[in-house]
Amino acid sequence: RRRYCMDRLDKMGAHLSYSRPTGAFYIFINLSKWLIQKKMTDLEFCKELLNKEYVGVVPGSSFGKEHSIRISYATNIDNLKKAFDRIEAYLNR
Repeated sequence: RRRYCMDRLDKMGAHLSYSRPTGAFYIFINLSKWLIQKKMTDLEFCKELLNKEYVGVVPGSSFGKEHSIRISYATNIDNLKKAFDRIEAYLNR
């Protein structure tokens, strides 16, 4: 599941960057480039993603990492595919 998430994130590289997770089942995703362009905070992004695409992620600012989000990949691959399809669609609007 980690590999799948990283592969999907690599394909969205124009919008984001991330650090390869070394433990647990979370990935921090840096959306600075996208968020600054949209004049949006990570909290606003999380709220909109939930309301418009029904995907729950956590704002990185909750962990001291502004302009980032944290996702969990502790779910089945079908849920991850749906979530990444929706995240990608949202970023490409």
